[in-house]
Amino acid sequence: MVLFLFGVSKTTAGNTALLLASMPMWTAGLSFIFLRERLHRLTWIGFALTFIGAAIVTLTGGKVSLGSEFVIGNVLVLSAALCWAISTVISPAILRSMSPLQLAFIASVVTTPIHVAFSWHLIVEHWQQVIDPWMVLAIVFSGAFSTGLAYALWNTGVKILGGSHAAVYQNIVTMVAVG
Repeated sequence: MVLFLFGVSKTTAGNTALLLASMPMWTAGLSFIFLRERLHRLTWIGFALTFIGAAIVTLTGGKVSLGSEFVIGNVLVLSAALCWAISTVISPAILRSMSPLQLAFIASVVTTPIHVAFSWHLIVEHWQQVIDPWMVLAIVFSGAFSTGLAYALWNTGVKILGGSHAAVYQNIVTMVAVG
């Protein structure tokens, strides 16, 4: 998430959407290499068509630029997509010993201090806004539903479908972001 957030701040929305659209292919490739997961040719065609479709939507609806001013942001977003793909590939093994909700909870407990550390200067700077009751409610809602429930549902999908098959649904994010 940290790579993604820093990357988004240093590139365009179109670049971000296009780079994130590559995540299912990274997941499938890593699953093939490390887990020897074999996907049907039709699945690979589906990945390619999904990426091409995301590229068309992104190129026609968002600002995509390969300018040097966006290189750092592009590398960070691509790194975030690779990290997500890696976590999707290793999740099924972890999900054999715990529930999707437990994995989402543990991931949140482990990563929250990292997110707070990176944003501490903003928390201090905007302390009055952070302690506003409506802001606290928004943060709790976002943590419980936008993050907690979403990750638990994602982990459920990975557990049921497997990483490569669940990853294809990740491109829905691209369509929503650009649309």
